[in-house]
Amino acid sequence: MNLLTDPLIPVTTAEGLGFVSLPELLAGLGDDTVYRIEGLQRHQEDAFHVFLCYLAGAILARDGNWNPVRDANFWRDGMRALAGETGDDAWSLVVDDLTRPGFMQPPQEAPCAQFSSWSGMTCCPDALDSTELAKNHDVKASRASNAKPFEWLYALVSANFNAGYSKGGRDGFYFPSIKAQKNRIGRVYVYPSFSDNFSTTWKFITGHLQKWAQERIAEGVFRKEGQVLTWLKAWDQHPLTATELDPFFIETNRMIRLTLETGERISAYYRPTRNAPLAAQAKLQGKLPDPFVPIDTETSQAISSGKARWPVDRLRAIVFQDGVRTALLDEAFRAPEGKRGLYIVCASLARSRTGTEGYIVTRLRVAPRTIRIFQNRTQRDALGQLATRALDASGRMRRQVLFPALSQLLQASGARETRELRKSEEAWVRSWTQRYDFMWSDRYFEWLLSITSPFDAQSELLGWIGHLRNHAVRLLEEAEQDLPRHTGRLWHARVAAGRAFHGALNNNFPDLKEARHEASVG
Repeated sequence: MNLLTDPLIPVTTAEGLGFVSLPELLAGLGDDTVYRIEGLQRHQEDAFHVFLCYLAGAILARDGNWNPVRDANFWRDGMRALAGETGDDAWSLVVDDLTRPGFMQPPQEAPCAQFSSWSGMTCCPDALDSTELAKNHDVKASRASNAKPFEWLYALVSANFNAGYSKGGRDGFYFPSIKAQKNRIGRVYVYPSFSDNFSTTWKFITGHLQKWAQERIAEGVFRKEGQVLTWLKAWDQHPLTATELDPFFIETNRMIRLTLETGERISAYYRPTRNAPLAAQAKLQGKLPDPFVPIDTETSQAISSGKARWPVDRLRAIVFQDGVRTALLDEAFRAPEGKRGLYIVCASLARSRTGTEGYIVTRLRVAPRTIRIFQNRTQRDALGQLATRALDASGRMRRQVLFPALSQLLQASGARETRELRKSEEAWVRSWTQRYDFMWSDRYFEWLLSITSPFDAQSELLGWIGHLRNHAVRLLEEAEQDLPRHTGRLWHARVAAGRAFHGALNNNFPDLKEARHEASVG
C-alpha cells in the first residue's frame, strides 16, 4: 500500500473510473487526463487539494522549473527525494515497524513503539476525521467494514490539515493545526477555482506558488529546501522548529498509526501527545504564512469564519482585499483561465468549546464580464465602495425599517406588557429579522459579482435597495399571518405596521422614493 507505486487513488479519466498512484495523479492533473478525484467527502476536498499543491510546489522548487506538466517518474523521484533516508516507508499507508515513519504517521519511540500503550483503536476512517458529522451509524458501520485504502488516505490528510484542538486524556492533547488562528478554531481555506475540473485550478495555483515561496524565504520565515514531510521524525519527543520548515511543509499534528489486521483490513491506533509538533507552537498559532490562508493585515493573523456560515462582511473583505491579504486571488483575476468565469472558494472547519460545529463552504462566482472590473484598480475600488454601501443599506433596512414595523405589528395586535410575553415577542421579532438576513445575504454576492463594466454605482445601489425592500415587504406580510396569538385587532395591527414600515423606508432611503416618483412621472 505504497502511494508511490500502487494504484490506490480513484479517478475519472476519458476511459472512465480507474485507480492511480500519487505520482500518476499529479501527472494526470498536469496533462488534463484526470478529470476528477473520486471518493472525497466534501469536508475532505479542500485539504486534499491543498496537499497536492504543497507537494507539487515543494518538488518544483527543488527542480527550479515551475512547469507543473511533468510525467509520473518526475513526481515519483521528487517524492523520494523529499523522504530522504526514510525511503519509501514515508509514502506507505502501513509500516509494521513503529520506529519507522509511515505516510503522515510519525515514528515512535519507547514506550509508544508498542500498540499496547496507545489509547484507542478504530477500523473506521471517519473516526480519525474530526469533521465527519454523519449521524447515520449504519452508514458508518458499512464504511468501517468496507473501508478502502484511499479512504484512509483522505482521512489522514483531512484529520491533520483541518485539526482543531481537543483534550486527549490524562496529560495528553490532540493539538490543532498551526495554520488556524486559535486552538478551538479550524483551519481556513481561500483559493480561486476555475471549473469543476480540478486540474485547471491545480496547475494555476502550483504555477503561481514560486513568487510566494521566494518572498517567504527572503523574509527569513522559512528555509529554502527545508523540511517538507513533518512525519519523518518523532516530533512528540523532539518538536520541530519553524526555521527548519520549507514554505510548503505538510503538517502533521495527530498521532496515528495504521496496521493490517486479519483479512487485509486496515485498522488505526491513535493516542494524544504531550508536546506540540512545533516548538513554541502557541506563539506561532495562525501566524505562519500560507498561500491558502487569508491574513488580517492589522493583526497579521489568520482570519476565521463564523460558526454556522461565513459572515457576509468577512467575505466582502476577502474579495476586495479590504484589511485582508490573500496570496492567490489577485493573480486569478488576471489569469486567462478566468475568461469563462471564476469561483472564490472559502471553506473552514467551524469549531467551538463544545467541539465540531460543521464544515462550512461558500463558493462565490465572479461572472466573466465582472472579472474585467477587478483587472482595473479604479473600477475595482468603485465596486468595493458599492459593496460597502450595499452592505450598510442591508443592515439599515433590517434595523430601522423592518424591525420597527415588526415591533409595531406586535404592539398594535394587543401585546401585553409582561416580562414573559416581552421575551417571547422579542424572540419572535428576531426570528423574522434573521430570516431577512438569510434572504439578502444569499443574494448579495450573486448580485454584486454579476455587475458588468461600465456601471453606474447609484443606479446599482438603488436596484439593490429595491430588492431589499421587496424582501422586507414579503416577510412583513408573512409575519402578519404568523402573529403569536389570535387577535381581533389584526386589521389595526396591519395598518400600523404598514404605516411604520413605509414611513421608516422613506426616511432612511429617500433616493428610493425619488426614483419611484420619477419612474411614475416618466
